Amino acid sequence: MRWLGMCLIVPVLSVACVRYVPQPLMPERVADRFQARSLDDEGLRRHLETALGPRLAAWPPSFWNLETLTHAAFYFHPDLDTARARWGVARAQVVTASGGPSPGLSITPAYTVGAARAPWYTQFGFDLTFETAGKRESRTEAAAQRAEAERGGVALTAWAIYGSLRDAIAGFQFATSTFAVLREEEEIRIEYVSLLDTQVSVGELARPVLDGGRVELQRTQLAVAGAQATIANARRDLARRTGVPSSAIVDRPIDAALSEPLRIEPSFASDIVAVALLDRIELRQMLAEYAAAEASLRLAVAQQVPDIGLGPVFRWAVDQQRWSLGTGLNPLSRQRGPIAEAIARREETAARFYARQADVAANAEAALGTYQAAIAEYDRATLLLRSVETRAADIRTLFDLRDVDAVALVGSRLEVLLARRAQLDALSRVHRTLGTLEDAVHRPLTLPGGLPRDPETAPLREP
Repeated sequence: MRWLGMCLIVPVLSVACVRYVPQPLMPERVADRFQARSLDDEGLRRHLETALGPRLAAWPPSFWNLETLTHAAFYFHPDLDTARARWGVARAQVVTASGGPSPGLSITPAYTVGAARAPWYTQFGFDLTFETAGKRESRTEAAAQRAEAERGGVALTAWAIYGSLRDAIAGFQFATSTFAVLREEEEIRIEYVSLLDTQVSVGELARPVLDGGRVELQRTQLAVAGAQATIANARRDLARRTGVPSSAIVDRPIDAALSEPLRIEPSFASDIVAVALLDRIELRQMLAEYAAAEASLRLAVAQQVPDIGLGPVFRWAVDQQRWSLGTGLNPLSRQRGPIAEAIARREETAARFYARQADVAANAEAALGTYQAAIAEYDRATLLLRSVETRAADIRTLFDLRDVDAVALVGSRLEVLLARRAQLDALSRVHRTLGTLEDAVHRPLTLPGGLPRDPETAPLREP
């Protein structure tokens, strides 16, 4: 019977065990699923409807913009899955840290040689360890704070995805606008060269002037071809930053107009450092890292207090039962080294936090100054464009009065296009510096609903 009891103990203990479930990686299937991703995904539709509500007027959208593509990137992008997985590992480590020492059980069948009766007996032993001085609480707190830092890593990854997508859309819009202006310039230069050719043929103009016009036309045509290639590359870049294959976005209508500059409110400009220090994600991460270092130091100090161990033993035989209780304390360990290391890590974490805080404040002020300078440059380019347009209108009036010829009229139209290109370049710099300002304060300044909430929650994708 005693052997039967022993055999029953192992199955009972194994009931609480977690079973292994294999989950092999299948690269071919993963590749097929990625290539099948589409902006028509039904799961993405539900995701956008939940996130945007009434701002999603129709499905599919009449055009994709920064807001809708940001939500699509948060739905598809694999970097967020990786960050969530790291956070999951950190949360699992909290479970590990919160567990105490596992009790030990030993079952020892034995035989006494030369015993007159009942030579066989069974001995049961238990090993129990009780932690003292709040070691488990400190260990759990340290793991929880490290998990909080990894949670900040998810938010930091989400911001990086938004920032790269924002820059990609601005690049696409600039390339599209530049292409439109270059195409118009090409048409005007063709007309301009034709007029020059006519004047050369009748002897009213020297040929070098015509040759110079043709060279400028060829340069413009090369720029048009380059702008076309830039648009195609920008679309592929948008697909990569959204987390979908290029085929998913190649024929989608995308908002191609560069928006007018955002004028920074004086209250925001005056509080730019405070905004940066409050919203920078890595500062919150470092605060969690410091709290983890504090808890690790408490744990190192608590390790000076020995744990209590109990070892009851029960001996069972047919004619006798005996039990004994062994107790003991773990020997006092020399904790001076670990404590010194924990103090040094805490000081190092604090030093990194103060240094990063100062860097964040300086970067925020610099980004604001650069953005305001870009706004001023754009305003000057706008004034220049208006002046050139006014002059072109005057030349048009003179042409209608036959006081100037067609060459002068076409030349004035070219001047307008060149001024428009200068304004477009200035507007592009405004958007780039606005992105730098957003990155400095970790706050989207032009996104209507802000960043998607709860990036830690994985979306329910279609299988």
